[in-house]
Amino acid sequence: MKKLVVLLTVILIPVMACSQSQQDWTELMYHYQTGSVPPQYYFSYDMTVAQSGILTLVYHPGYQTDSSWTYQLNVPADDIAHLNNAIKASGILNGTIPEAPQEHRPVGGPIQHVMLMLPQDPNLDQMPPRITTPDFPDDAYREKLAVLYEQIQKLVPASTWNEIETRRGLKDK
Repeated sequence: MKKLVVLLTVILIPVMACSQSQQDWTELMYHYQTGSVPPQYYFSYDMTVAQSGILTLVYHPGYQTDSSWTYQLNVPADDIAHLNNAIKASGILNGTIPEAPQEHRPVGGPIQHVMLMLPQDPNLDQMPPRITTPDFPDDAYREKLAVLYEQIQKLVPASTWNEIETRRGLKDK
């Protein structure tokens, strides 16, 4: 009987440890756009970040979606850890974030949102679950999401943002 208890303990401890260390998300997709502005000021970009640290930035310098600049980057593990903390602090993983009522939405200005892909059993033949933040979140979530969005933007090095500004003609070459 003692051997059985010891055997079960030896088997269950690693299983329980693995279940607690599972990821809360597998991939993050972030979208930003300036909003409705004259063509010379408009831009948008999409960032995809994998838990593994691979980041893809697709930058659209104007309203035409056929012209874009793509950057592949590796995000250090420390930055992924900061991102994980920001995701948890934002409240996204707690469920659906409500949209702000129509009368509380800003008129004009940038639009941004995040979609998190959640872990999925690979044996299931279906899309993984995902959580998407609204473009105009309720006031109770707005500040926390702003911190998350800032953390996501910081994943791209300043040198890459400077290169983008130079390509757009916003910086001296």
